[in-house]
Amino acid sequence: MGWEEKIETLPSRVIWLIIFLCFFIPIAHPIGLPAYPISETTLILYNYLEALPQGSVVLMDASVGFANMPDSGVPMVAVMEHLTRLPVKVIYRPRIAESTLVLQKVQGDLNIANRKVYGVDYVNLPFVEGVESALLSFLSDIYASVQTDLYGTPIGDVPMMKDIHSGQDIKIAICTISGYADMEVRVYSVTNHIPLACLNFGGSGPYMEIYMNSGLMLTNLSGLRGGADYEKLISKPGVGIAALDALSLNYLSIFTLIVLGNIAYLRIRARKKGVT
Repeated sequence: MGWEEKIETLPSRVIWLIIFLCFFIPIAHPIGLPAYPISETTLILYNYLEALPQGSVVLMDASVGFANMPDSGVPMVAVMEHLTRLPVKVIYRPRIAESTLVLQKVQGDLNIANRKVYGVDYVNLPFVEGVESALLSFLSDIYASVQTDLYGTPIGDVPMMKDIHSGQDIKIAICTISGYADMEVRVYSVTNHIPLACLNFGGSGPYMEIYMNSGLMLTNLSGLRGGADYEKLISKPGVGIAALDALSLNYLSIFTLIVLGNIAYLRIRARKKGVT
């Protein structure tokens, strides 16, 4: 039996095993296949953060739940890792209640508490009800909007907050969302003139281009692809690279099997007809 016959009679369980391995291997050990260039939208945010002067204030505005973590949460984790490496001060502000737990979970996973000094390099703020009105109030007067940090320490007693009073002291707002960014554009870009970057779900790219092209948004990172690009830039493979590796390997394996199957079929048919 030649290889052609072996391909034609390949058991379906072998094909499923190949597909399973193509998913399992990169998920367990991300490879970082060089299958695509890093997107310009991702480079914009990375380069902007790299260029921030020492001591600059970055606001991480999180409107993300655990259900969103496999999508818009992927670039958020990568950006938080990057911020932890930079000499900047980060304000972590949950816009929805669940984001309080999400931010604490990611901070724990990244071991931020042992890499940065709480209160000096970063601060966790509590959830404040009110969405847009609460955010406008916060950017107008932080001390009037939030009296304590997440752990009950008066804002005035948090060392890094002594020189941070309003949105005018913030160099960039990075918002993790899962949808349209009309509110973010109104509050950050239009009202307070704060550079805005969004970390959004995978299908957000096309309509977020409208904000970017109009100059109302610095950039937008979309889901797994945006996260994978950022993981490449900071040389720390994570969920994004693992997921794209798995997809790429599976597409490659299925394409290879289709090509081999067709070649085998044509060769067997030609052999039966007596054509060499």
